Amino acid sequence: MQAVFIKRALTSLLENALKHRRCIFITGPLGAGKTSLLKTLYPKESFVNLDCCFVRLDAFDSATDLLNKYQGSFVIDEIQKSKPVLNKLKDKFNKERQVLVFTSSNTCIFENSEKKNLLPEHMHLELSGLSLRELYKVDFNAPFLPTEDYLSTREQELISYNDVWGHIFKGNYPALYQSNDLSDSKVQEYYSEYFAHYVEGLYSVHRDCIKFAKFVAVVASCTNCKLNLSKLSREAEISLAKVKKWLSLLLHTGIVYLVKPYDYQKQKRQSCKIYFRDTGLACYATQHITCETTKLSLYASNLFKTFVVNEMIKSYLNAGDSFEDTLFYYPVEDSLIDVVLEKENTVYPVAIHKNKLLPKELITEFNHFKGERNTKLKRGLWVVLGLFEKKTYLKDNLVALPISYI
Repeated sequence: MQAVFIKRALTSLLENALKHRRCIFITGPLGAGKTSLLKTLYPKESFVNLDCCFVRLDAFDSATDLLNKYQGSFVIDEIQKSKPVLNKLKDKFNKERQVLVFTSSNTCIFENSEKKNLLPEHMHLELSGLSLRELYKVDFNAPFLPTEDYLSTREQELISYNDVWGHIFKGNYPALYQSNDLSDSKVQEYYSEYFAHYVEGLYSVHRDCIKFAKFVAVVASCTNCKLNLSKLSREAEISLAKVKKWLSLLLHTGIVYLVKPYDYQKQKRQSCKIYFRDTGLACYATQHITCETTKLSLYASNLFKTFVVNEMIKSYLNAGDSFEDTLFYYPVEDSLIDVVLEKENTVYPVAIHKNKLLPKELITEFNHFKGERNTKLKRGLWVVLGLFEKKTYLKDNLVALPISYI
């Protein structure tokens, strides 16, 4: 069977970066397609795969020989497997004019400034799983920000997304979409192998695999919820210390991520919200074995909201932007507003709704929105994202948008 080629949104950005930057780091979860993306731009001979322990040993022993072996630009795959190689390469790299591309499944490899400044002229790109734009071959690649200009430009390449719940259940790992068989049982088989190989295997939790699986299931059931370490400890029946250790593993490998609260009062300390980066893996971990059971599940609303937030975040990452200082969750208890976007002194409250019919109290909810962190902020368009058939203005500054506008 011939593999299905799906063009990644980062391709053009990466091609341009290769012309102007000497060092490019591409991070992203295991299975997101980092190596496959680079193989469309580089021949196989240009890859140094640090998955192999003998290659790691060779690279660590002699960075000079490694750079001499590859006269042009080349790729060092899975650099987190041997961080000392970075230090070994630094001095030699500064004297040469080669271009190095590093991939890493540790999405937090740049946590401190020391690592950021390790190599000069670097650029950091993050690759997530497939976005709906990529799956439906949409070339539009701007970050989601509901300005009138954004909406009018987006409408020029608007495609109705079919079977959204099917995508929520299947998730967005590229390997899944290389097969013509996307039956529910095939999806379950894929995630069973993914969990055994990537999650259990790479975390070296074989002795605690049952406890770890339960922990992952508990975290998956809490997607789109405020992070509560005590609750995770209690429900997973493990110590708080082990919760912190295993949660750190999930964060560092991109299985989950955190979204900060929109601190409109600038005085309350609120917990971050936790999200599963792939809803298919979340469905597998919570034992939703068919698309239909997912749609009817008690977790359906949180899975839908997670999926939509993921799509928003991918629109930022695929454009080479960070979302951390733009996208926040709205921390008011029992509010129908889920997300707040803040950009260029303008604030955009966003509600995410899985049903086609809107609750009557939604308009009132927006009227009570506490969004002005200071008097300089302006209110932008207020948005409801959901499974709607078309864009509908509910009032002058409030619009219901199909998720195809992301």
